[in-house]
Amino acid sequence: MNGLDPVGPVFHALLNHDVEIDPAAEALHGYSRNFLRENGLNPVDAHEKFRRYAGDLPIVSFNLSFDWGRVLEPEFVRLSIPAAGHPGFCALTLARRCLYEADSHRLDVLCATFLPSEPPPQHRAASDVKVTLRLFREVMWPRLERAGLLQFDEIAEFSRTTPVASCVERIRGKPPMGQKSEAGRAPLVSTDASSELVGLLLGILADNKVVEAELWTLRHWLDAHQECRFESAERLRALVNEAMVNGVVTAKELRKLRGSLMELVT
Repeated sequence: MNGLDPVGPVFHALLNHDVEIDPAAEALHGYSRNFLRENGLNPVDAHEKFRRYAGDLPIVSFNLSFDWGRVLEPEFVRLSIPAAGHPGFCALTLARRCLYEADSHRLDVLCATFLPSEPPPQHRAASDVKVTLRLFREVMWPRLERAGLLQFDEIAEFSRTTPVASCVERIRGKPPMGQKSEAGRAPLVSTDASSELVGLLLGILADNKVVEAELWTLRHWLDAHQECRFESAERLRALVNEAMVNGVVTAKELRKLRGSLMELVT
């Protein structure tokens, strides 16, 4: 990665340890012992290729404690080879702090919730990486940016910060209980939020199609701007009803939007 952009070729390698494959694992990922004998690399050779690829860059994965602590690092020790890269941050623990409205933080659930047009991950490395990258770029990054978390080291520290509830409050734009906003800092909640919300939804209606990025921008605003005036919320509810009648956005997304709007008027 270079910032938010993937660069260079994708790394992919199968390892042939020439051991029995648990039937449940084979049913999940589809790799048999014979297949790995024919298509896999000697583990030392595979890890050497990965070390040349990763260098000393930080590694990010979904469930890093497993990928690094139970897969990569023990193999480096067992095979007596240099480490490839070093731990960066865990996208799963970051998701627990950023994607607070999700019912579960399993990767397939997050994909279905936030990236409904993306095929679900299939327990293959390439698809898991693709979904993790989209979740970070399209959903988590805008929230991190709004919270002032812009640098890699800041995000890595935030992904480990406890209590999680205080992290969620920061992402939602609310200072933790007992903590006042920093003096001189612009408020996180815009005083003109209601008109901006109306404008975003009107733009979706005018296009007469699903604009996923705009829809998620609208949802983020709904999450963050809870002080919209009653009249504006009523107007938004009317627009959402119109969108539902015209089939502009999916019923599932509209139900979530309508739920958020109802909170604004209660």
